[in-house]
Amino acid sequence: MRVIIYGRVSRDPRQLGRSVEEQIAECTAWAKREGWEIVRVVRETASASRYARLERRYWNEVLEVLSAGEVDALLTWENSRATRDLTAYTELRKVCVDAGVSWGYSGRLFDMAERDSRFRTGLDALLAEDEAARTSERILRSVRHAALAGRPHGKNLYGYRRVYDSATRQLIRIEPDPAQATIVREAARRVLEGDTLYAIAKSFNERGVLPRRVPFKEHRKRLGWTPVAVKQMLVQPSYTGVRIHNGEVVADASWPALIEQGDWDRIQAILH
Repeated sequence: MRVIIYGRVSRDPRQLGRSVEEQIAECTAWAKREGWEIVRVVRETASASRYARLERRYWNEVLEVLSAGEVDALLTWENSRATRDLTAYTELRKVCVDAGVSWGYSGRLFDMAERDSRFRTGLDALLAEDEAARTSERILRSVRHAALAGRPHGKNLYGYRRVYDSATRQLIRIEPDPAQATIVREAARRVLEGDTLYAIAKSFNERGVLPRRVPFKEHRKRLGWTPVAVKQMLVQPSYTGVRIHNGEVVADASWPALIEQGDWDRIQAILH
């Protein structure tokens, strides 16, 4: 029997799941024990959750292989490695039925043409979707709780650095980064003094100041600071020492201000 193995990464802060390589290894061992021919191995870095934003390009590749009849079975570590969305499950089920392909996970092979197999896999998909929804709700509650407490979420804000406990890796404090904080304050001061965003960006580039964010696209890496980048930095209210959540100020931040509120207000009037 010809099989395709599919492994997908998952956000797993408690490390209770399996890495992509571990998933592939377990499925490969299973196939070898059964004497099945491994036709292809596909590794996915996007989430199967319907809450994920990235397109699952490699999963679409798997569906194409199944539809083309190139394999007799799809092997995944568990049901949720393939989908946590009932709509996507229905698509997979139809592809398997139409192409006569089985689906194997958790050490069991399901013939999708059989009613019992469709019921079992459908129930597992329903449970996986519910768990994805619960996880999303927990994350949203955690993010809002952190916001109300003034704690950060996501990437570090330019101008600051995070200090962690060397043993526990818990965040101890957020403090101004000596070099970057100076740049933020200088940009704010110069706007208040009447300098243009172009002049500020040009000055930073001439002095070799690294940009706030390193561009992903090669043709933009040589641009360095731009007027737009300077403006994007100065319009962020977080520099006044407040915590923003869903576009609103919800608490005082756990980090010190780099720009006084009055100065920030005047900057907004100038930039807008």
